[in-house]
Amino acid sequence: MKKYLPLSIIVFVVPLNALAEVISCTSGFTNRQVEVGEDQINDGYCDCPLDGGRDELETGACSGSSSWAGAGLENRESHEGLDNYACPRQPNLLLPPSRIHDGICDCCDGSDETANICEDFCGVILAKERAERDELVRKFNQGSSKRIAAVQKFQRIYRKKRVEIEMIRKEQIPALESAMGKKKQLVIEKKEEFLTNHLKSVKDILENVFRHNVIIPSSVENMTEFLAAVCQIHGEITHDNLPEKSKGNNAHVCKPIILAGMDLGILWVFAGGETKIRVDDDSVVRSDIADRLLGGVDLFSEVSNGKINTDTKEKEWVDPEDAFVDKEDDYFHNDNEHRMDTDFDDYNYDTNANPINDISKKEDTVVMKLSKFARIMRGPFLKQAKGMINDMNSILENSSADDKIFDDNDDDVSSPSLDPMAFQMNINNLSRKVERIEYGNELGMSAVALLQLLEEAKNSDKLYHDLANLAVMTVYHALLSLPDVIEIFTVIHADIDADLDADLDICYSPYTKLCNGAAFDFTSGDQIVTVPPEGLEKIVGDRCLTRSINAHGCSNNDNTSLPLSNIPDGIFNYFESKSRPDGDFYTQSFKVYQDTRLQNSIFESFMDSISTTQHQIKELKSKLDETVKEFGKKNDSKYGPSGELYEFRDECWDILAGKYIYEVCLFGDARQRDNGAKKGGTNLGKWKSISIDKETGTRELKWTNGAKCYNGPKRSATVFLTCGAETKMVSAHEPNICEYVFTMESHIGCDDFFKLAQNL
Repeated sequence: MKKYLPLSIIVFVVPLNALAEVISCTSGFTNRQVEVGEDQINDGYCDCPLDGGRDELETGACSGSSSWAGAGLENRESHEGLDNYACPRQPNLLLPPSRIHDGICDCCDGSDETANICEDFCGVILAKERAERDELVRKFNQGSSKRIAAVQKFQRIYRKKRVEIEMIRKEQIPALESAMGKKKQLVIEKKEEFLTNHLKSVKDILENVFRHNVIIPSSVENMTEFLAAVCQIHGEITHDNLPEKSKGNNAHVCKPIILAGMDLGILWVFAGGETKIRVDDDSVVRSDIADRLLGGVDLFSEVSNGKINTDTKEKEWVDPEDAFVDKEDDYFHNDNEHRMDTDFDDYNYDTNANPINDISKKEDTVVMKLSKFARIMRGPFLKQAKGMINDMNSILENSSADDKIFDDNDDDVSSPSLDPMAFQMNINNLSRKVERIEYGNELGMSAVALLQLLEEAKNSDKLYHDLANLAVMTVYHALLSLPDVIEIFTVIHADIDADLDADLDICYSPYTKLCNGAAFDFTSGDQIVTVPPEGLEKIVGDRCLTRSINAHGCSNNDNTSLPLSNIPDGIFNYFESKSRPDGDFYTQSFKVYQDTRLQNSIFESFMDSISTTQHQIKELKSKLDETVKEFGKKNDSKYGPSGELYEFRDECWDILAGKYIYEVCLFGDARQRDNGAKKGGTNLGKWKSISIDKETGTRELKWTNGAKCYNGPKRSATVFLTCGAETKMVSAHEPNICEYVFTMESHIGCDDFFKLAQNL
């Protein structure tokens, strides 16, 4: 407490060296260095307020005013060799020379002024200081105890986590990886054993099949035609049950050939838009074949350096319920989507084409290539069906507003009265048949491309042998029956011109020859083949009973056209393809094959075990990463060097300032909300870091990159945390636009740095 004295008793002490002197000091108004001449010294004007009032030591002009530029600088260090005065009972209070004997009692005991001038107020003043210091000591002691307990608790947790980290890294993961390595090696050995047995089983089955004089073309050219026809019929059989039939190139590849190839140690690989062929002359290919045969890998997965990549082309998932059109509803779709291109003069069969790389969703205007079988057995029906679809669509388009296609009183008796629903049902029925045939033909064309690759890769001396085996296995996987095979054989050997200029109006029926009750011979390469084979006459006879009788419109001189409704099976010699029955020759011949495949379910347990181990390793590595990230690699931790922030890892604090509540969350966000609001608010920033001022012990916690201010910076928040017995926010300020500053007390600030700074 300062006490002002009457001017009448002020005593001035004038140093002798203050006279006749030029002083250099800092101006209190311009902050520039100025020279104060002899005539300005002790003239009653303070020229050097920032340098202890050196120019007015005799007048005291530089003290006693709260408005002058040098006010409040009593603790500044003196300059030019002038020492500050320390109050004896207040050692932290330092006075510049200008404050000595200036008539104002600065020290509580008045020691800065002449004796007996000032009253001694030290009792009152020091009691207050002692109370404040005692409170500071109390807070520090309480806070320090809590801080030590929290740090010790963290250290125990930290040591436990470090042991856990080392155990996961050095014991658990290596043990699982070693176990998985052994399992993988066992699988490799089992796969090799499986493939060896499988290939031998297939070889035995083929030998048995060929002993029954199975019908197989005896030339490479006819074998290609034969396999294209097999894939054609397979496509027609499976079309309606393939939800992915229109998605991606793989849906247009004849899978039975791929499966048959693997049964013989041949692998077609689809990668990067290219198709390549590999044979089982190395362990990698054998392993890849085994993986596919066992069902562990998709048929069309890419293979690179012996590792199968199943993620290169993720197939679009299709709900099975969406794969089938509700026939009842589809009848009412009148949108011309079934209008077909009927220019069959462009249909051709090019053996040099490679449709695998360019088959895609086929537009109606794209020229479709037909194999010989498809041209003879499907071409006439396709032409009639597409023409009829276009005609019926035209009639629907030209129908009157009341949807009556023909007036009941129309004088033209050649135009029957039909309703739109019947027309639409017929369009849909024909369109489904056309789609089946065209999908089958795409599979047939893919077979040609696959066989070209095989022909290029295989020795010509072994090519026919491989094709013969491939043909039998493809028939099995394609679900064809023996009568289907005999029909194909008969057609591809028929003396019918199927070149580009052939007339698709000609309808050839293989049943004319098959069903005359007598066997006949075909020349197949250098061999004479008898059809039907000995012992299979009844099977062919049963087929003849149904198809020769039910065939419609297959006379070269017949002007038959498709009826407008109730299209019978067999019209223009087109019978819908069906899967072979259980009692078929191929079903019985391959029963051993199927039994062998069923025995391989043991591999599922191997793969499940490996998958489980891989999952365990993945979880452990994830746990290891999370723990290391949280507790650091060695002595480092996101909770600070001593782990002082650990107990606050999930906590937030708030303070009400004005109409807003400010909230900061450790390792989370800082927010500003209207008073009363529980959620939302303006984002002031995300947690960034903590730093410690070692001179004061103050912690600086930062949140940055908050919501952007209008025409300003992004918001940020800073908390200055110091020692306190309780953790709480004390104040909130916005010193600069969108920069929020808070003060906070907590026991985590009661450390040695704070103790030293406060001289506790």
